[in-house]
Amino acid sequence: MKIIKYLLFFTTLVLLQSCGSRKLPEESVKIYEGQLSLMEGYYLINSYDSPSMSASLKGIDEFFDIKIPLSITFVNLKFIDDETLQLSYESEGFVFKKTFSGELKNGAFYLSSNRYFIGIPLTAFTKENNFERVVMGNDDNFILERFEEKISRIFNAVEETYFWESYTYDRLYKGIHIDKEGNLIE
Repeated sequence: MKIIKYLLFFTTLVLLQSCGSRKLPEESVKIYEGQLSLMEGYYLINSYDSPSMSASLKGIDEFFDIKIPLSITFVNLKFIDDETLQLSYESEGFVFKKTFSGELKNGAFYLSSNRYFIGIPLTAFTKENNFERVVMGNDDNFILERFEEKISRIFNAVEETYFWESYTYDRLYKGIHIDKEGNLIE
């Protein structure tokens, strides 16, 4: 009977170690089911703010690791459904579209999410928490985030690595920032 109690105790510790909510940035708005369309629209490619560990600002093309011609200054983001984000732009009469799968959870659209815990809690274990997500900013903009955390522990020896990127992109409006032909108004 004692063995079952110990196993139940360690199982609970493992579950608690690998769980936990991922906090949204302070300057964001939580998105609920059916509200992804609120983030749809035209956005500048280049970010204007990065409170993260990254040294320089990144463009949307660098974050998503795609090639966008230098003549393109903005892209269109659209949610095809609750699990698919489409990024598109027009260049020289051609329309480029790329889709990214993900899921809406905890108020953000997660492009990728990975967590795991292996080991014995408080003594020897490895814990990882990685994600990429799109978050709606509270200033009618959107935020791209990438977070990587890895913690390894063997008794008193602890090794931790963290990496966090966060970039904010401005929304553009037709008739104000974009003319009828789809060109940026300077």
